[in-house]
Amino acid sequence: MDHDETSGASADIRVNDLQYAQVGRWRDYLHGEVVYIALSLTAKSLLAWLIFANVLRT
Repeated sequence: MDHDETSGASADIRVNDLQYAQVGRWRDYLHGEVVYIALSLTAKSLLAWLIFANVLRT
């Protein structure tokens, strides 16, 4: 598969694959983008809270 930007998150790849295949609700481009943004924000927020809580110590 050819992706322009890969961030390493498997959820991102799945959303892009579903959009490309135009499966179900993913036929609508706007729906795919909203879900992509929501997943991205959730993942980044979780990472920020883990860092804030000092869970990811080195």
